Amino acid sequence: MRPLALAFALALTAAGCGAFGSKAAERDISEADQRWAYAASLQVSDFPAGWVESSPETDEAPPDECPSVDLSDLTVTGEGERAFDNEEAAPFVLVARAVLASAEDARESVARGSGAELEECIRESFEAEAEREETEDFRVENVQAAEAAAIAVGELSRAFRLAFDYVLAGDERVGATLDILTFQRGRATVTLGFLGVAEPFPPGPAERLARAADARVERNPPP
Repeated sequence: MRPLALAFALALTAAGCGAFGSKAAERDISEADQRWAYAASLQVSDFPAGWVESSPETDEAPPDECPSVDLSDLTVTGEGERAFDNEEAAPFVLVARAVLASAEDARESVARGSGAELEECIRESFEAEAEREETEDFRVENVQAAEAAAIAVGELSRAFRLAFDYVLAGDERVGATLDILTFQRGRATVTLGFLGVAEPFPPGPAERLARAADARVERNPPP
């Protein structure tokens, strides 16, 4: 399922502190905030046995596909990603973190955009990246996005669910869901994506990981 790693990260970016072309938040990266963005994250020790850290493979810049959500008046001062997967099963978790110039910017980056605007943004950007990753034996169809009830973490949180089908060799079809949770605490935003194949990522473990991520930010806020 790793061909969708880029699409996964792209969807997370759309739901969090987006990065879409001329509508993107400005970037004025500071060394201290950048170090924090990479360091203050979930660790393998936060996961059950069998989970490992893996590369999110997100070097490419996201395309300009969300013009309706304008973040160009906000400033990002640090950002980073980490990904984790289970070697013996399908679930995959990606954690994206951003530091903004102020708590007000961070809160606005999560709050901005109506549910309908972000649903369309996430769906279209996910479909576009999936199309770029398509091969003879791998494609994605029937993508749907909807705002969902958010786990109450941080000072403000929002959630979206992507549902879609993987179509594999021989037209084998497997349903999948990507649950996206973004929250803000102080100057920091954290976006977690929980990918489940055949069945959604279990809500209990997702909530435990979300609370662990929030606790790490609360104990170690951006400098």
